[in-house]
Amino acid sequence: MLTYDTVFDASDFHPGNWAFIALGAALMLVGVILIRLSRHHKPAKVDWTKRQKWPPHPIFAWSIFLFGIAWTLLTGTSIIGDELAVRKAMADKTYHVVSGPVTDFKPRPKEAHTSWGFTVQDVRFDAPVFQALDGPVQANSYVKVSYICRPSEQDCRPLIVKLEVER
Repeated sequence: MLTYDTVFDASDFHPGNWAFIALGAALMLVGVILIRLSRHHKPAKVDWTKRQKWPPHPIFAWSIFLFGIAWTLLTGTSIIGDELAVRKAMADKTYHVVSGPVTDFKPRPKEAHTSWGFTVQDVRFDAPVFQALDGPVQANSYVKVSYICRPSEQDCRPLIVKLEVER
């Protein structure tokens, strides 16, 4: 009987995912500070050919704040939606499981910011840059992958719930 080591479990806390949301919150905070400082700005005569001095122009301050809101909403809905779907699938045990040798392995280059991925039993798993799971996964290694299907234009866009590698 095969024994596995769990190298990724989505039920564990992963601070890397939440860092994207925190970046948006930080931008909103910077925007609020700049908006408060820009209240002292005198926009009567703005010479767009000259560099603006401190305090910042209100348009710049509001742009930073609104970009922070948009960033937080977009990343937050995506990450929190995936987290909730994974937790529901794990609680209801409605995830799929495939096991077998890794084929079509594409490692993540150390110097490039590209995704990495692999295939197990004709199911393709592509991971974004910020998910550093590719260390224990190698070409032809035997793995067991639990996953859920996210809706997409195709039939299934698999999201890894649990990744186990043979000892």
